[in-house]
This record gives sequence, C-alpha cells and structure tokens, in this order.
Amino acid sequence: MSAPTQSSGQSAKGVGLLARLAENKVQGFTKRLSELHASQKKLDTRKAQVSSLKKDYQRQIQTIDADKGLAQVQALRRFILDLLEMEARVDLEQQSLSAQLDHAKQLLLDAQVGQKKMESLVERLDLDQARKRGLMEQRAIDAAAIARFNQRDDTPRAY
Repeated sequence: MSAPTQSSGQSAKGVGLLARLAENKVQGFTKRLSELHASQKKLDTRKAQVSSLKKDYQRQIQTIDADKGLAQVQALRRFILDLLEMEARVDLEQQSLSAQLDHAKQLLLDAQVGQKKMESLVERLDLDQARKRGLMEQRAIDAAAIARFNQRDDTPRAY
C-alpha cells in the first residue's frame, strides 16, 4: 500500500517542479516583454528627435538668403538627407521590434497557458492525495471497528 503513495508523492513533486519551471518561464517572458517595450519607447523617442531635427533644419533652409548661403543650403540638405536615412532606419528597427513584441507576446501567452495547466494538475493531484488519505483513514477506522466488534465478549449478560 505504501508503494502507490510513494510514487504518487514523487509524481506530485515532479509536477510541482514542472509548475515552478512554468512559472519561471512566464516570469522570463514577462521580463523580455518589458525589455522590448522599453526598447520601443527609446525608438519612439529617437524617431521624434530625428523628426524634430529634420523640421528644424528644413525651417533653417527657408530662412537662409539664397545669395549668401548656397553652400549652407547644400550642407543643410545633405544633413536632412542623412536625417531621412536615419528616420528610415528607425522605422525598420520599429518594424523589427514590433515583430519581436508580437512573438514575445505569443510566447508569454503560451507560457501562461502552460503555467495554468501545471497549476491545475498540481491542484488535482493535491485533491487526489487528500481523497486517498481520507480513504486510508476511513479504512483504518473501519478495521479498528471490525476488530473491536470481533473482540467483544459473546457471553450472554444478565440485565
């Protein structure tokens, strides 16, 4: 009788370990997701800065006197072209990051589902073990009652 209890105890420990591993996995994906969100905020900030610089330099081009600043206008236009390239790179990084975020969200969701399954399994095993303990206790009580009944004195009594 002790062998099944021992193996179910070992399986409960194994499932408990799997539940902790699932929880660690969820925590890891949650951390990765928050890191990706921080990267996204940085990219948004960088894009806003590039856009602001581009607008500032476009305004400067309009205010330069055409006779005095032909070289200056050309330099500003080259700088604006550089800013446009930088803006395109930021857009590509944002697209890549967006794909990474989507993937990380899916991984997190899958890990959360796995964690819930493990938690449910642990609860089921705990309930099963409690039920088995209850049955064993009831059997012990029944065996004691039967033994006591069998030990009673069968001699007739005078009342």
